[in-house]
Amino acid sequence: MKPNPHQQALIESFQVASDKQVDIGETVAGLLVTAGVAFALFALLDAAFADKK
Repeated sequence: MKPNPHQQALIESFQVASDKQVDIGETVAGLLVTAGVAFALFALLDAAFADKK
């Protein structure tokens, strides 16, 4: 399986970033987890307080 051009550009950008900042993988992983939790909490609260349709 071959990445599409967008995915390839993302992979290359991540390589450049990791060459410049060795711990970027840990930083990005933490941000993705935090964003996921924040989005899940938003979706939960949105569902709880949304007007019934």
